[in-house]
Amino acid sequence: DTNSWAYDGCRQQKWNGPEPEDYGLAWSAGDVVGCLLDLEASPSRISFTLNGQPMEDAMEAEPSKKAKGGSKKAKTAEL
Repeated sequence: DTNSWAYDGCRQQKWNGPEPEDYGLAWSAGDVVGCLLDLEASPSRISFTLNGQPMEDAMEAEPSKKAKGGSKKAKTAEL
């Protein structure tokens, strides 16, 4: 949904709404993904790193969409 941000390194796509967009680097088993969330910026920004290598900003949110009351983390995995 438009209130969620996601990055999938397997498919190299990002989500912030119903349709994904191409984004980022491909990950592999053992890689480390970092998530950077700047809620103080206007607009707010989220970006990711892969094994310490920064990727471009993934998404921005206008002040009206900033998290109210905090943010929640989630991860998915394919076993």
